Amino acid sequence: MTRMFSLSVLSLVEVELGRLPKAQEAADAARLLAARDGLDEAPQSSIAYTAAGAVHAAYGQLEVARSDLEHALRTRQNLSGISPWHTFEPTLWLARVLLAAGDRAGAAGLADQARKVLTDLPDGAGAQRARLAELDLRIAGPMRVLPLAVPLSEREVAVLRLLRGSLSLREIGLELYVSPNTIKTHTQAIYRKLGVSTRHDAVAQGRQAGIL
Repeated sequence: MTRMFSLSVLSLVEVELGRLPKAQEAADAARLLAARDGLDEAPQSSIAYTAAGAVHAAYGQLEVARSDLEHALRTRQNLSGISPWHTFEPTLWLARVLLAAGDRAGAAGLADQARKVLTDLPDGAGAQRARLAELDLRIAGPMRVLPLAVPLSEREVAVLRLLRGSLSLREIGLELYVSPNTIKTHTQAIYRKLGVSTRHDAVAQGRQAGIL
């Protein structure tokens, strides 16, 4: 159980850092441990499903992400005396998924639920409050643009998410286990589909389109 928890937390950290292959590897290992030990429906598996949902969300696989995150929350229902962090994380991630899918009202409702969870964390929740504030801004921001005429492929979404950070194209290639030339080709396709010419604009347009 300790190993499952550690792998799940590691996966969530890797997602936030944009290292998606490593995040998926850790999440898959955590889910495998949960299944092996018969914990799939137990509250202890919530963190593993949260990690899996976060990885799927980062890859743009919104329906799968939603299923995992709803499962994570369902296993936490009607439990008292537990760390609210285990409820906050899947709630926040599910709100992000709903917003990316265009369900602003659903995202806002989940953001409110996450806010209530934080009332149980009067101290030491600065990072969580900052993430929730960032989500609130996105919910209150301009409506998403219409879906792209030519959607990004799954690999292009992965590259776009890594473009948010400071990694070079060569370093992104190392993260995704492909050559720099392949990343360059993906980046050019991303720019063309999003109608932009710079990395910064691609990320901004990706957010507007609900991809990021």
